[in-house]
Amino acid sequence: MAAVDEGYASVPVDGWTQMVVYRKDLFDANGLAAPDSYANVLAAIEKLHNPPEIYGFVAATKIDEGFMSQVLEHVFLANGVSPVDENGFKPLDEETTTQVLEFYKAIAKASPPGELYWKQSRELYFAGKAAMIIWSPFILDELAGLRDSAPPTINDDPTSTALAAATGIVQNFQDHLTLMELHGLMSIILV
Repeated sequence: MAAVDEGYASVPVDGWTQMVVYRKDLFDANGLAAPDSYANVLAAIEKLHNPPEIYGFVAATKIDEGFMSQVLEHVFLANGVSPVDENGFKPLDEETTTQVLEFYKAIAKASPPGELYWKQSRELYFAGKAAMIIWSPFILDELAGLRDSAPPTINDDPTSTALAAATGIVQNFQDHLTLMELHGLMSIILV
């Protein structure tokens, strides 16, 4: 923080970003668009979700783990939902907030059962059992087989770049569906 005439000001020194990490090879083989929107994620889940061989998504579901907050925040921001604006705190828009929560229920339903957080998300993706996850860029060195403590296990070579080569990254995940469009897409997935 730094003092200014009006009081105190702060300058961010870093930020926490998230991205959608996905099996580009599976998407390409099935003619699927990159998972850069709610609709594309749900279409991919419909096509790829085949547990226990592969889960359409691994969403964080352990509510007392910080990872869930990070993933959920990414999904909220993708739909334009934020508790702040240029004037400070603002009430959440009910329609867009409901869209986010309905979408999150759909990706959680396409996830393995249980309380999931960063560990299961990474392990399942690295084992080739997840089509999509949301993670920070911290996964990139591990994905490339550069960290002994968290190697990809999709094959027997912990230094293999095979999974990295089969992976796509979406940095700009965003969506603004109407509630009716979201319910229509979810009805396909949840049946």
